Amino acid sequence: MGQETIIKSIQKLTLVILLIFSLASYHFASLEFTYGLISGGTLILISFYGLQKTIFNTLKVSLPTLSHSRLKSRLIIKNFIRLIIIGFCLYYLINSGFINIIGLLAGLSILLIAIFCTGIRLAVATTSKGAI
Repeated sequence: MGQETIIKSIQKLTLVILLIFSLASYHFASLEFTYGLISGGTLILISFYGLQKTIFNTLKVSLPTLSHSRLKSRLIIKNFIRLIIIGFCLYYLINSGFINIIGLLAGLSILLIAIFCTGIRLAVATTSKGAI
């Protein structure tokens, strides 16, 4: 699998996990927990997509024209801006009072679950191909 295929697989799995967890929490948990879960999952998915686009676009466009130190500084600045925006979003979500913080943390963890599941799937596929 290529890197872009793996990233798209992680994004799709994140959406599926977010949908399953959201439906389950809607039926079995409070509405504030569900809002927190959906907000955290959406925020982390948008952040992951933004990180992917930042890295790919910076490397694709700037690699031939910029020096290594300028390329690094451009990536760092873009990532700090992204993290500041995420911080403001989290601050607003937590202070709004409409969401449960535990649900927000669970939503933010969905991407980690998707990355872990994708890594296990790739490891099993690699191991089974090597055994044949």
